[in-house]
Amino acid sequence: MNKGACFDGGEDCTVATYLADGTAPDVSIRIGQTVIQGFRQTGEWQAVVTFWKDLDAKLGGVRRSILCTATVTAEYLDGVPEEYLPSDRNPRGLVISDLKITQGYAE
Repeated sequence: MNKGACFDGGEDCTVATYLADGTAPDVSIRIGQTVIQGFRQTGEWQAVVTFWKDLDAKLGGVRRSILCTATVTAEYLDGVPEEYLPSDRNPRGLVISDLKITQGYAE
């Protein structure tokens, strides 16, 4: 999620603060690799996405690239329980039970 492209992405980082701050970097994402493990029509499976988060400074032209990994553990439901969204909108549900994003090194 690009929360206004601020370096820390904290609660105070919004599109408005990004636009008002001439030093906040522009952020772009480059997907390196996607691996899906144990995918089945029903049951739990895991996806691992390796990507680069490129931070381009507006002033000074400094660019940082941070290697990140997102690991998602999810499961498709055959039918959506009534307590969830109306099933006429989503006859199959996707439940994400775990999401982890780790950052590696910057260059």
